[in-house]
Amino acid sequence: MFGASDTVGHRILSYDLNENGMLYGRRVFFTFASNDGMPDGLTVDSAGNVWSALYGGGKVVCIDARGTLRRSLYLPATFATSLCFGGSELKTLYVTTGWNSSTTEATKANDVGGAVFMRPVDTPGLPNPSLRSRRR
Repeated sequence: MFGASDTVGHRILSYDLNENGMLYGRRVFFTFASNDGMPDGLTVDSAGNVWSALYGGGKVVCIDARGTLRRSLYLPATFATSLCFGGSELKTLYVTTGWNSSTTEATKANDVGGAVFMRPVDTPGLPNPSLRSRRR
C-alpha cells in the first residue's frame, strides 16, 4: 500500500503498487472531520500504522492499518506540517510545525509554530527505503 494526503479533502488516500512501480486502485483510507485539521505529512511505523500531521489541528494522529484511529498527540503549535521517525532505534517521532499569519491574536500568544518537536514512541518507524529512478 502507498498512502497520500488529500489535504483539502480532509482525507488520506491509499493505492496499490504494481511490479512496475505504478500506482492503481485509489481508495479512501481515512477521513477527518473538518475541525480535526487537514492531513499534511505522513509516515508509517514498523507495525503498519499510519501517522499524520494535522495542519490546523495542533496534533499528530496514529491510524492502524485497518483505518482505526489509535492515538492523538497534541502539540503547542496549531500547524503540524510533517513528521518522521529518527534516533538510533527509530523510536523518536519528529514533528515539524509552521506558522500562519491569519492566526487569531489569542492563538498567537500560546502557539509556538515553527518549532520542531520530538516525542519518544513505543513502535519504531521504518528505515527510509532506497529508491531507484527509471529513465525515460
